[in-house]
Amino acid sequence: MKVLHFHKDTVFTLCNYTRQLLKETCLNYPGIEILPVWPLSLFLEDEESDYIYKNLSDLILEKVSYSNTSQALYLDFKCTFKEDSLQKEKSLKIKIADIKKSGNPLPLTEESAFMKVPDLKISVLQFSDLILKNNSWTFFNTRWLKLKK
Repeated sequence: MKVLHFHKDTVFTLCNYTRQLLKETCLNYPGIEILPVWPLSLFLEDEESDYIYKNLSDLILEKVSYSNTSQALYLDFKCTFKEDSLQKEKSLKIKIADIKKSGNPLPLTEESAFMKVPDLKISVLQFSDLILKNNSWTFFNTRWLKLKK
């Protein structure tokens, strides 16, 4: 499996933001259980990973979304790809938490005040192979990727 993971400064910013987001979610919706999910990385399909590595030019934290079907919170990133003179966009997600609640799903919307995202444009990240095994992960074949402007 291939993965994009962030520079330590970006991880620090994302961790602080997700910690605050999960805290606010607990305060606004008592009686829920939040199970954080790690690592904060963008998991890629093997067939798309080479294209992303070669053509990714922009990566911006766009929004936080909540899925009623999977009952999970996600960070949504807008990815821009430049290939020759063409420009394409795609959305990639990081699952940050599973939310357990009995009864109706949470009425979380993007308009909720605590769901506002910080301005975060990523310029440097790492591209790696990943092994997930027994609730642990190992990155290998890591390459730094500085995004094209």
